[in-house]
Amino acid sequence: MSRNYLKLNNGKTEFIVVGSKQQRSKVNITQIGMGDTMVIPTDSVTNFGVIVDENLSMDKHIAKVSKA
Repeated sequence: MSRNYLKLNNGKTEFIVVGSKQQRSKVNITQIGMGDTMVIPTDSVTNFGVIVDENLSMDKHIAKVSKA
């Protein structure tokens, strides 16, 4: 990233572990180091304005759009 003059936005960088509940229970990732930043997993992420959760369901996105 630094070679291409790119930086992470600490306030917007997030990740999720995607899979079935059984698959996710086998994975134990508490954080990922990216340069000087440690990123912890969340239960949902927003990408291009779309909210997706760890089951790849769009329930949170639909609720947000319906509320608006």
